[in-house]
Amino acid sequence: MRGELFLAWRYLKPKASVLSVITWLSLLGPVLGVGVLLVVTSVMNGFPREFQNKLIEFESHITVRCKDGNFDNPELVIKHLSERFKLTASPFTELPVFHTSERRKNSEVLTFLAKGIDPASDLKVSRLNKSIIDSVPGVAKGQYRLGPKDVLVGSGLARKLNLAAGDKLVLHSPNRYASMMAEEGKTTKVSTSPAKEFIISGVFEFGLSEIDDNLVFLHIDSANDMLGMEWGAAQGMDLNIPQPEKALDFCRDTLREDPVLNQYWCQFIPWQMKRKAFFDMVAKEKSMMSLCLFFIMGGAAIGVAACLFTLVLQKTREIGILMAVGVSPVSILFIFSGQGCVIGVLGSLLGFGGGMTVLHYREQVVKVLGNWNQQFYFLKEVPCYVDPRDVAMILGGSIIICLVSSLLPALVAVAVDPVKALNAND
Repeated sequence: MRGELFLAWRYLKPKASVLSVITWLSLLGPVLGVGVLLVVTSVMNGFPREFQNKLIEFESHITVRCKDGNFDNPELVIKHLSERFKLTASPFTELPVFHTSERRKNSEVLTFLAKGIDPASDLKVSRLNKSIIDSVPGVAKGQYRLGPKDVLVGSGLARKLNLAAGDKLVLHSPNRYASMMAEEGKTTKVSTSPAKEFIISGVFEFGLSEIDDNLVFLHIDSANDMLGMEWGAAQGMDLNIPQPEKALDFCRDTLREDPVLNQYWCQFIPWQMKRKAFFDMVAKEKSMMSLCLFFIMGGAAIGVAACLFTLVLQKTREIGILMAVGVSPVSILFIFSGQGCVIGVLGSLLGFGGGMTVLHYREQVVKVLGNWNQQFYFLKEVPCYVDPRDVAMILGGSIIICLVSSLLPALVAVAVDPVKALNAND
């Protein structure tokens, strides 16, 4: 097949003419199609992956809640999980809080979430200590201080409040205000003030704007006090397992079948279920975008077919000569379909190289374009994950599309009558 390959390559690089321009323009189709599809697919793959990693760092692998309200004595459940399954759990209490700041315009009221944790056990189930970017003097790197009067604030929230480590932060509990209103006019009054003053002992940053902009960490006793719960109680527990990817199966097949845990009315929520709607939305969006981009690549294939049609028309006499000297129709078919394959392979490789280059410098590209909204996408950096299976599908799909688009011009070339072709230019 050396002769057919030589002719296929020779026809792809004609002398300087309009045809040479058309050839290079047809090559741009698969280059842009593969490059854009690779960039979009890799970013869409990285988005749920990065969001998942940040989510696990913050929310643990499994959240344990009580079906009948709160855990009055969570230590019993924690002890059983440790003895029966060799797992570590940490209790928590969550509540909404708000803050009024005179530093902001019109004394704006900011509402956010406070999560009360037990510092000793939380170190074993979260990476909060590795997320501290600023702390008060005397706290070593990789650690944090969280006493009854301390609070850890997200980096985005700290910027909104114009506060830093060491500043005071007054938090108001809506639950306490509701209790005061309910007890108004009665002899029994709420024993705890609805507002508490804390010292910002540290600022954390998970890299997930939804958390960094809307969360503070308190000691669990302080959270219970603001919520009106007894000390030692908890709304739930954070639980980590050795294999996070199997959290769903572990909950269904192991934890929910344990009779002791059923006695405590435990409800187990794996991380896959916490944001299931979000992950499903991203998966559907990726599928639809990939489908649309493959249609765009199909448009590029039409350009390849048009280029080869033009080539066949200009080489009609040469095709007639080849047939007259005994070249078989199969060889003619191979010459012109091989050109489509060469365009597909070369364009796919160039598109792959261009796409990988854009992904490598994606942060600089985004800065130039200025269209990455952290609040909308939740992540502070553009995520990326190049899946080898997607790369193989994109490259293979591009080559196949270009090859199929070249078959019709090749069949036209095979159907050329050598006698008419030779007499046409006489």
